[in-house]
Amino acid sequence: MTFDGIGNRSGARPDWIAVRIVFYLLEHYREQVQIQELADLIGRSPNYTISIYREVTGQSPIRYLHQLRIIEACNLLLNSDMSISSIASYLGYYDTSYFFRIFKKQTSYSPSEFAVNGRIVE
Repeated sequence: MTFDGIGNRSGARPDWIAVRIVFYLLEHYREQVQIQELADLIGRSPNYTISIYREVTGQSPIRYLHQLRIIEACNLLLNSDMSISSIASYLGYYDTSYFFRIFKKQTSYSPSEFAVNGRIVE
């Protein structure tokens, strides 16, 4: 079996595939990321990409993407003077109400409540 150190060749280990996806998401979390992009990255189908990532990490790549964004949102809410809608847009959420729903689902607080109370994401 051959692979490029991160594992995008045939027969690559699932953990290396997941690592490659994680690195990609860390670099592109503010962009609109599609499953097809991740599948192209590892040379597999979208369904295989989701399946193997979930097998290794216990969650979907999109859920991890949301986690990265919400962690950054928490940082920005506490350490910047950006508005909530500006933060949402900055992080790739072009629908502020969707950002509110994802934020509350991840933290149990609305972005406004978090900004006031300074709660730490568990």
